[in-house]
Amino acid sequence: MANRKLEGGLLVGSNRKIDGEYAYGTIGTIVWYNKRPMILSAFHVLSPDGRFVLNDEIGQPPGRTVAQMSVGSFGNGQLDVGLAEVCSDHVSMIGNNGTSRVYGIPPQYTQPSGFATQSDINKLIKKEIPVIKSGYSTKLTEGFIVGIRKEAFTINYPIARRKFKVYNLIVIQAKKREFSKEMDSGSIIMTPGETLPDCEYIVAIFYLEVAVSLRS
Repeated sequence: MANRKLEGGLLVGSNRKIDGEYAYGTIGTIVWYNKRPMILSAFHVLSPDGRFVLNDEIGQPPGRTVAQMSVGSFGNGQLDVGLAEVCSDHVSMIGNNGTSRVYGIPPQYTQPSGFATQSDINKLIKKEIPVIKSGYSTKLTEGFIVGIRKEAFTINYPIARRKFKVYNLIVIQAKKREFSKEMDSGSIIMTPGETLPDCEYIVAIFYLEVAVSLRS
């Protein structure tokens, strides 16, 4: 379903069909890179076959172009992160005067404005501070970071028919119901603004049962 605004938590995907079908995921949020508005999501959402194609069309929903692939990669030891530049005729769809927003986040939470460091994540674990995410499938959910996997973790990239080893995976335990489902990939894991000084932090980008840390 199309939305009038481009925000985190909404459906997104490449306009290239894989085996005759679109692959879906979640917009993490809108960020500004080189003074240009970008959709931030997981690379495997924006490029489901594992190939980086500059200016590849990105749809919201897939099939309706709103952005073009700009930056992204995923491989052994790399982050599963992609950026797609919002097309000039869709910049007006970015709500909140062009600043980043995540759909469904309650008003008591500020919008994300920074990235958590390893020290910040350790504080979240020690103080049992909750984290939240807004994904396309499960919407707003809450959980706790229970640890960080330092050892290599193998991620299966089924559409690309490849496997990658990643490190510093953040393990999250759901607070009530399940934390996430398929098509939540690409959503950002955040902390409530009052838990760390002055702003809310993006902790990770979600991938299936684990979250890939944005900082090692």
